Amino acid sequence: MTNQKFVMANRNKVTKILFVTLLLFVVSLSMTLVAEATQNSGYGYGYGENGYGYGYGYWSEATPTVALTYGSCTTGCYTGGSQSVTITATFASAVSGTPDIAIDYAGSTTDVTWTAMAGSGATWTYSWLTPEVSADDVTTVSVRTLSGSGYTPTPTNATVTVLAPAAGTSGGSIGGGTPSATPSTGDEAPAPTEVVITETATVTLTEAGAAATMSVGSTMSFSAAGGSHSLAVNSVDMAAGTASVTISSDPVTLDLATGVMQSVDINGDGIADLEVTLQEIISATDIKLLVKPVTTSNEIPMRSSVLDLDAEKAGLSYYIGLNQTLPSGTQWQVVHFIAYGTVASSNMSVRDRQGVIGDYYEVYGRVPNSNADWQDVANILTSHMPTQRKLAAEQQALMDFVKVYKRLPDFSSANDEWAMYYIAYKIRNVVRNIDSEKAAIGTFRNVYGYSPSSSHHWAVMRAIAYTGAAR
Repeated sequence: MTNQKFVMANRNKVTKILFVTLLLFVVSLSMTLVAEATQNSGYGYGYGENGYGYGYGYWSEATPTVALTYGSCTTGCYTGGSQSVTITATFASAVSGTPDIAIDYAGSTTDVTWTAMAGSGATWTYSWLTPEVSADDVTTVSVRTLSGSGYTPTPTNATVTVLAPAAGTSGGSIGGGTPSATPSTGDEAPAPTEVVITETATVTLTEAGAAATMSVGSTMSFSAAGGSHSLAVNSVDMAAGTASVTISSDPVTLDLATGVMQSVDINGDGIADLEVTLQEIISATDIKLLVKPVTTSNEIPMRSSVLDLDAEKAGLSYYIGLNQTLPSGTQWQVVHFIAYGTVASSNMSVRDRQGVIGDYYEVYGRVPNSNADWQDVANILTSHMPTQRKLAAEQQALMDFVKVYKRLPDFSSANDEWAMYYIAYKIRNVVRNIDSEKAAIGTFRNVYGYSPSSSHHWAVMRAIAYTGAAR
């Protein structure tokens, strides 16, 4: 019995020793395994110095991800039809083998079945030619690994909307946010073509222009002024409300402020060919521009084929006096206006046209420098309201109205309204009446105690003479 107890005790000790040894071996093996099956569903395997071991073979990240981008759009993306769009799948870490992509259209368009992507490591791409659709199509994009046997997380940004073309528009490149369409009727002026560009796109500029939603780094190619040109977005400053763009072929960089239009001479002939307006800053990387070709107008000043160098000298001297610098580019139009005039100013003298530029400068704080500016000059010279309003000028006009007429203006009265506009924007009368002007000068002297002598004084005189407003 004693021997049997001894044998059983030793046998228990040996069992414990073997169990501990085996446990240490397993722990040692598990500590030295190198993961090989980072994408396998279920179990994967690894190897160590002492052979192979098994364990779960999912991605090493706690919450693996794959993010999809369309061009540079990362959320709320949409695109037009017949566009070349690069879809990029960015995995949390490098994948094994070649991942596949599938595209499922909500409509009747033939889907893209599982197709191999191009790339390496964690970044893979697919070149997608978007279909033409008759109605907006919310399209679903899927990505898989290891021909479907791998573990692939659900992508972020897995849907993109393919937009149906609106009447009179063409599809744009990829964009993000909420797409907008501008309805039109036969009674309305033509609407700008809506396009969205985050990489590159060629746009046909109609007379109404293109309303282009663009991303930083994107480029729009177009034809204007007899040549091919491009516009690239350089940067966006949300805090300042500005964006920088460069127009080529001869590069011109514009710093655009929201709501302000700038004119550009893109072919070097001294005449503005393109108007660019920063309509909206959408995000830190996206803006909306209105890009319009300039339509030749008789109100755009041009240098005459019969030169009058004395008149040009007078125009140049006046420009330098206002701006303290030499003109450049489209600013030479001011010199040409003073020297040669336009249709609306053809009967005026050089001195009178200098006065028109001085009036404009006093109202707007700058000289005319765009087609819209010159059209407003023509409006002012032909007894029309300019399209560009200036609050400070209208506030000053209100004070003068009260001083002259001893009451507030009644804006239901056309006479009162026009008196305000004549004073604020220094509107000229097409047909002058000398007797009316003499009487108005007398009224001005009675009110102010002196004769009119400044641009502003003469604007008040014209309001008294021609608008019909009364006390």
